[in-house]
Amino acid sequence: MWTCDFSNIFGSLLAIQELFLEGWFLQSLSIGDEKRLLPSTYLHLKTISIELNVADMNEILVAIYLLNSSPNLQELNVLLWHDRESAIVPVIDLQEANDQLESTFNKLRVVDFSEFLGTEIELLLVRFILARSPVLETMIISHAIQDTRKVLTLLKGLLRFKRASQQAEIVYLDPAT
Repeated sequence: MWTCDFSNIFGSLLAIQELFLEGWFLQSLSIGDEKRLLPSTYLHLKTISIELNVADMNEILVAIYLLNSSPNLQELNVLLWHDRESAIVPVIDLQEANDQLESTFNKLRVVDFSEFLGTEIELLLVRFILARSPVLETMIISHAIQDTRKVLTLLKGLLRFKRASQQAEIVYLDPAT
C-alpha cells in the first residue's frame, strides 16, 4: 500500500522552483502521528503558494517543515482558511509550532497572507517571518475581519512586530475597498 508522505511526494523534486499546494494537499501530508521532516533541502525553490488550515496544527507543522527546507525562498503566498468558526489552537500546540520555526529567510522578498483573521497562530507566523527575513520588501495581509475595532487593534499589533528588514512594508488590505 502506498502512503502519502514527504518521501513519496517530494523526494524526487529537488530542482523544483515553484510549488503550489491547494485544497486538502497539506492535510493529506499531515496524516499520522509521527513528526515528518522533509527528506531534502530544496535549494531551487523560490516560490511557495499554499492553502493553510490554521485550525489544524499538523497541517501547520507540515507548512513549517516546508519553509525550513526552502532556504532560497523569495516569495510566499498563503491562503489561510479556518475549518471552525473560531480557530483556537491550544497553547501547547503554539509552543510546538514556535519551536519548529528555525529558518532565516535570507532571500524572501514578498509575503502575501489572504483571509487573515488575526488568530494566535497567524500572528506567530507573521511575527516569525518579519523577524527572520532580512531582505523582505513587502508583506501583504488581506483580512477577513468584519469588526472595525478588531481590525484597528490588529493593525496596531502588527506595526509593533520587530522586523529584520529596514525596508519591510506591511500592506494591510481591506477586502471591502
